[in-house]
Amino acid sequence: MGPRGYLFALGLLVGGGFVLAKGGHKTFVAMKNSEPTRMTYTEWAAAESDAEWVELSNVYIDWSASARIDTEHKRKGRTTSVTKEYFVAAWASEKDESPVKCFFVVEDNAKKQFMEQAWTAEERKDENWFAQNANRLYETRTVSGLVRTGFDLDSDDEKILRDMGNVAPKFRIIDMDGKPDGGTGGLMLLGGAVLMALGGGIGFMTLRSSRKAKTPINMPMPGGRPPMPGHPHPHPHPHPHPHPHPHPHPHDHGHPQVQAPPPPGPRPAMPGNRPPLPGKRPPA
Repeated sequence: MGPRGYLFALGLLVGGGFVLAKGGHKTFVAMKNSEPTRMTYTEWAAAESDAEWVELSNVYIDWSASARIDTEHKRKGRTTSVTKEYFVAAWASEKDESPVKCFFVVEDNAKKQFMEQAWTAEERKDENWFAQNANRLYETRTVSGLVRTGFDLDSDDEKILRDMGNVAPKFRIIDMDGKPDGGTGGLMLLGGAVLMALGGGIGFMTLRSSRKAKTPINMPMPGGRPPMPGHPHPHPHPHPHPHPHPHPHPHDHGHPQVQAPPPPGPRPAMPGNRPPLPGKRPPA
């Protein structure tokens, strides 16, 4: 597979790790929240409860105080799909002018269409539309849902909603009518483990297949004699005769014997005193 195999294995490992972590988060939320925490919206906003599954009463909602966030999903620089999420702000009452501490994520299609109509009427400054739909636009109700935490919370969504203005520094996002889903979390745990196992297996097989073959080189051992001429490898058996023959054996044709040079003899004696310098030449 080469480099593509490594990249594919790495993608499986990363994807499997993400699915595994998200599945673990969902499973943990389901185990922690067997029943919703019930309180008024005012109590919940003041207490800053850490409960993920809540049921809040006396929630005041203005459907015109809402927004839609479009998320583009791209692959190789091209948009493959667009996800649209609708958010609506909540307060404690009609007279509550404090910064928004909660946004609800709306999944009801009828409510989504109504929010779009409110935005259009606001752009056109159509006061008649607001007067005709006042009973639908403002309502106080009980809302249950799942607070987004961990992997379910998107920092980009938080930033966009915070930039709308009059939003508390620490606000929360609740999936309206959401409930803990331990079953999906368990499936995600299983799927993540399978993806990581596949990634590890493919990575191991790619590593094995990419090993380079090693070629041995016939080199003499340190201190040993080089191979005999005509013999690629030394003879595996010792010579049957304990003493070497002074002459080539008649049956050793094609196997010349290499005579080792005789050891050096004693060095000649160093010269003695130099002879006396020659005197004067005799007369001719």
